[in-house]
Amino acid sequence: MKLICVSVVMFLIMMFISSVHGQSNFEGDSDEQLYNALSATCYERADLAATEFLKRGERVIPFLLSKKGDKKLFFGTLHRSLFEVSQIVFDPTNDLENNKRLLKSGDLRSMEVATLFLINAIFHELLYFSQTPNLHYETSEGYPKVGNKAHLIKKAWKAVDKWAIQLKSKGLAELQRQEIAPLDLERDGVDFY
Repeated sequence: MKLICVSVVMFLIMMFISSVHGQSNFEGDSDEQLYNALSATCYERADLAATEFLKRGERVIPFLLSKKGDKKLFFGTLHRSLFEVSQIVFDPTNDLENNKRLLKSGDLRSMEVATLFLINAIFHELLYFSQTPNLHYETSEGYPKVGNKAHLIKKAWKAVDKWAIQLKSKGLAELQRQEIAPLDLERDGVDFY
């Protein structure tokens, strides 16, 4: 009896793994379809889409730049453990009013913050270029303040828009060679924490 139960459990695990791997194949999808997957409420799907954006590289940066202002919630973790991410900001819940309040206070990640993060990840060629997918700045005393507040998002977009002009004229490889990242705490006063 135990052998049958173990066999059934192993079969179900293999079926689950197969279905997850099937969901990760975005190769034939357009950038817009991939962006829709990035905005999924299932964090695994959103994270798989983030990985595909990273694979697509420089080509998708203009598309990602066009998503400035998307205030929808981002449910992914960008491949960090839920524990690691939730130490700094909250995860979205089913309470829409609470989500609105937390988003306004900078305690949730919006799609535009995820987009800024992906542009930086493409520059660095990895999703782990920062500790968390959350913006931060330093106080006058030198202490980091973390949160995806509107003023930080606006400041980050201003810096990334300037960087995008250089990207258009020099290309990503040259900016990487010169170490000119989309966001730099010293240069822009904002970066990912």
